[in-house]
Amino acid sequence: PAFLDSVIIHPLAHDGGITQRKDFLAGKLDVLPLRQSEVSELLQHGSFPIVRRLELAMEFIGLNCAKSPMKDVRVRQALSLALDREAVEAAAGPGFLTPAGILPPGMPGYTPEPKIFPEDAERARALLAAAGYGPRRPLRFTLYATARSREGMARDSVIVASWAKVGIHAERKLVNWSELNKAIEGGTAPAFVITWIGDLPDPDTFLFTLLASEGMFNMVSFRNSELDSLLAHGRSETNMEYRLEWYRKAE
Repeated sequence: PAFLDSVIIHPLAHDGGITQRKDFLAGKLDVLPLRQSEVSELLQHGSFPIVRRLELAMEFIGLNCAKSPMKDVRVRQALSLALDREAVEAAAGPGFLTPAGILPPGMPGYTPEPKIFPEDAERARALLAAAGYGPRRPLRFTLYATARSREGMARDSVIVASWAKVGIHAERKLVNWSELNKAIEGGTAPAFVITWIGDLPDPDTFLFTLLASEGMFNMVSFRNSELDSLLAHGRSETNMEYRLEWYRKAE
């Protein structure tokens, strides 16, 4: 039996963890979740036991496929091709890795082979031109973001700067979680930065939940019948080896 009578969990202030850290150092909190980049700073205030774990999480840029200009697949591909992922990883700080695909390391079905576009500014410009954008008519949109930490702000700045190099003008709009959720659910955010943490160590919690037409949290309004078919096979397969193959094909 547990020796505790109860556990009290306080709602968190959306201030980038500032209140949490203050309360922890003041002895008001027993546990403090940290990013890798924040550990050394905390240890300057005392000797605390640190528990490290691999998080099944993905921080990603959502592009609203149901709203212009992101409805055009050429625009979405150009945004991906223009991204300086090495610079994004460096700005995000320790503990963050450039993804190989959608599934994070440690997730069943994960493979290290790259499934994303390599950086290619020229190809990005060509796709933008084919979609009707260029120096005389630059692509403009708003990028919704919630990060207020030093690393988070730096990461978002790198993203915007990467796009600017190929003539894409993204205006970063800093909002709170309530505003972001309202914009996503209302379909008014053309692009946004958000984190997804897997509830279960199963690829379905990333691939079906986020990208299937009927996915519970398909925040980007993505629709693809071929993907839906692959995910349906994965969901119905009981042999785990075969099941993971369906998810790898889907990814």
